[in-house]
Amino acid sequence: MTYRFLAMPIPVLLLQLTMGCSHAAGGDAAAPAPAAAAVPVPSGLKACAPGGPSTADMEHTVSALRGRSLGCFQSSDITSLQGTKKIHALPLETAFAVEMTGGPYAAQDLDKLKSDVAQTWKNFEPLSQDTRADYDRRINGLIEAGAQRETTKPAGSDKPPVLVSIEQLGPKSFAVVTIRRHQISLDGELFSVARADAAAVVLAHAKLIRLSIARDLRSTSDVAAIREEIADWAYTTLAGAP
Repeated sequence: MTYRFLAMPIPVLLLQLTMGCSHAAGGDAAAPAPAAAAVPVPSGLKACAPGGPSTADMEHTVSALRGRSLGCFQSSDITSLQGTKKIHALPLETAFAVEMTGGPYAAQDLDKLKSDVAQTWKNFEPLSQDTRADYDRRINGLIEAGAQRETTKPAGSDKPPVLVSIEQLGPKSFAVVTIRRHQISLDGELFSVARADAAAVVLAHAKLIRLSIARDLRSTSDVAAIREEIADWAYTTLAGAP
């Protein structure tokens, strides 16, 4: 299937933006489209290491969305996954920016996209509407499960994400924040990891840019942090648009 931003069913694209996809090192995805103008580096992150798992994830995302790579970023802090033969070190946080092909896009395109996104999530109760006690309880339940190594992918392992919030960041951007368990394949071993995911869509000079941040979930503060980070990145991207 060829992915096009507003010419395709929006729920399909939303799955790519906010529900995440399993990471598998390597793969036979098509080469990404030529790079376009870069975006600002998210606060606290650095460019991805060439040939690393973050770069492979970025290339997969660009290929799947038929977009143009604007940047791949990762944290200096790492998280460790204990395998049977070695310990795998992965960045604690990664961020990707992709310019969607097509256009030119206008405010009504962004508004329609947000409306369709909200419709897709209509059966999910936003975590941000919970009481503080329920909010902490649900997140702590995901954290307590921790990172798990699995010998095979269990039936029904693709659990639906937990919707945290859908927020209008301004007239030219909105963001969706979720929590989910990701299936990660490394050297033939499968791991299940809880992560906070944030995706924002920004309209800048008739272009639609998708920004995404994924962070390993270790405390309730990680969710608040990623909500703030995606909003700040969207604002700086708009401020730095040519």
